[in-house]
Amino acid sequence: MSALVRVSAIGCSGFLTGLCVILPFLWQFIWVAPVPFLFVLFSQTHTATRKQALATGAVFGFVFNFTVSASAWSAFPLDWVGIPNPILSVLIIGGISLGSSLCMASGHIFLSWVIFELRTRGLSVFALLATLPLLWVAAEWMQAVLYSLYALGPTSTVNAFSQVASVALALGHSSNGIWIALARWGGMPLLSAFPVLVSACLALAIRSRDVRNVTLLWCACACAICILFLFSSTLAMRAEDNARGTSPSWETADMLTVVVAKTDFPAQFIQTRDVLIARNDIVYSIANEIQSRNINPDVVLLPETVG
Repeated sequence: MSALVRVSAIGCSGFLTGLCVILPFLWQFIWVAPVPFLFVLFSQTHTATRKQALATGAVFGFVFNFTVSASAWSAFPLDWVGIPNPILSVLIIGGISLGSSLCMASGHIFLSWVIFELRTRGLSVFALLATLPLLWVAAEWMQAVLYSLYALGPTSTVNAFSQVASVALALGHSSNGIWIALARWGGMPLLSAFPVLVSACLALAIRSRDVRNVTLLWCACACAICILFLFSSTLAMRAEDNARGTSPSWETADMLTVVVAKTDFPAQFIQTRDVLIARNDIVYSIANEIQSRNINPDVVLLPETVG
């Protein structure tokens, strides 16, 4: 495998993993998206040196985090913060996304470095398989801390809970409530362990040429996932029952009246003064309609960039 093919495979793996996080209809692919990255990372041929291992983590981490940061472009244009120039808005949003992606890529660089050191010291395949989910969660905590430092401001703090780029977010797109139940007990770290463990097994199975080792690997993986799933789901359901017993029911809770305004403003690269005036007129007409219907809302949700 040439260097170009290797880098392309790692980049595609990071890109697909990021898409699984931000696009709900792709969440199922989170089980296989990290496989090319882990395959290269586990291979002694493709990551024979520490430099190659660090580069592998850097490419995957940057592409993954830059893909996830695509949501930042929903803030465009930045006229709502006093920057009407669209080109300047592109430069600012792009620069912020680039900086945060480079910063958070350190988590996967750390992961790749530790895996390389463990692998070169003769750690067995099964021990490597058991260690990877813990290292992946540690890498996600690390990138969360780095992101909180990158976005540190007067009203923010340094913490490990700013999980803006975690593989666990992909499982949140599932309609199966078991993942939400698991998150009640083990949080996002527990959810991250499942797809990473499956992807690691696939990567190791592809790398191994011994049918017996592959069979043993899959059996061990299946047992580990079943035990982890049954143990976690039992505790999660118990936690959900306890939380349900202590939370106030909706009949006794205070009610809020929420009005959502649907305007369907078209996306425009350059917004003239006439366009902004027309949008404001639409918002005012919505407010007048709410008043004419004798609605007294507690919250009115309006789209961004309306003025």
